[in-house]
Order: sequence, then structure tokens, then C-alpha cells
Amino acid sequence: MGWGMLDYTPNVTMLEPALNQFRTLVNELQETEIDFAVGQLWREEQEAERTIPVEYPVCSQHHVLLCWHGCVVCHENAGILPADFDSNGR
Repeated sequence: MGWGMLDYTPNVTMLEPALNQFRTLVNELQETEIDFAVGQLWREEQEAERTIPVEYPVCSQHHVLLCWHGCVVCHENAGILPADFDSNGR
């Protein structure tokens, strides 16, 4: 997996520092800094609006997790995912 799977050429000069900073933030995150009650509230709100898929469907072409609006790489399956999508994106 890598930049080659995208249908455009990203500005790596801009992205790499941001991705490195994000990696550092994630690696330094401590469990004591997480408010699990807020996460649960967010999940309940999202589930009510049907914005989180129940399973973990993936794009059969790119093998990335699908968001509710489809694959963020190939932009396929736009719109609400069918209820019968399984965890393999079928």
C-alpha cells in the first residue's frame, strides 16, 4: 500500500510532516487522557444518524476501511452502505 494507490499525486512535502506529527500524537497518547464516556456518547449519536457502518467493511480493490460514503481512495459505493455488506466489503 502507498501513494501509488491514489488516483492523484499528493503533495508529499506537505503531507509527510503532518503524518509524522499525527504518528507522534498517537504514540504519545495515554489511556488516562481518553474520556471513554465522550466516545460512547459520540457512538450513540452516530449510530442514531447511521453514519457508522455496523461491521468493518473494506473496499475490495484497495483493502481500506469504507466510510459510510464509500471508499475514500476510489470514491466507489458512494452513499449509504447496504445493510448486507460484510466485513470483506461484499
